[in-house]
Amino acid sequence: MANRPQAAADTGPRLLWFSPPDAGERPRRALSRERVVAEALTVISTDGAGALSMRALATRLGVVPAALYRHVRSKEQLLDLVVDGVLAEVDCQPGHALAWAGQVTVLAHRLRAVLDDHPGIAALLKTRDPLGPHSLALAEAFLAPLQAAGLPQEQTALAFSLIYDGLPQGLGTLWVPADRRGAPTAAGRMGSPFAELHSGVNRHSSWRPVGTGKSAGS
Repeated sequence: MANRPQAAADTGPRLLWFSPPDAGERPRRALSRERVVAEALTVISTDGAGALSMRALATRLGVVPAALYRHVRSKEQLLDLVVDGVLAEVDCQPGHALAWAGQVTVLAHRLRAVLDDHPGIAALLKTRDPLGPHSLALAEAFLAPLQAAGLPQEQTALAFSLIYDGLPQGLGTLWVPADRRGAPTAAGRMGSPFAELHSGVNRHSSWRPVGTGKSAGS
């Protein structure tokens, strides 16, 4: 009978709530925005952006879907964060000793190399506006030499769009002055300044659709 109070004390609330976890129990990793974005990038790189859902992502991270919204407002914001994180890997300093066409070509090749390392991201470029800091920095890096070439504002914007839209198909497929019917393409309508960039890009035979081993001309 004398041992009963001691036994009750050993199994009381204090022992229940303040006992340390078992030595073999692994502590759960804290959820952070960085983890959410990194896991989303893994899903996109493996299965494509269409496979990404907040519910599936939460399951992969071992949390309930509502926990994700403490770190991102929506799936749309998450996609913007993923793209911006990938574009942060692009070196935006092409070297001012190069002519404007050389600067654009260097930037395009650097961007292409990063996109090759992250399958699925190239297609997202056509669906996301450059809102993040790294996206804006890359856009400014492309626009600066285009503006320095003396292109009018409308043609500068068109050239930038051609670069971004062309990456998923392979840039070499876009830098042509006319289509099969002889009608000028967007690049052809830009005239002689853009022809210099057309020539510079086409000197590289490695432009090919992202995710394939074929060059754009093959």
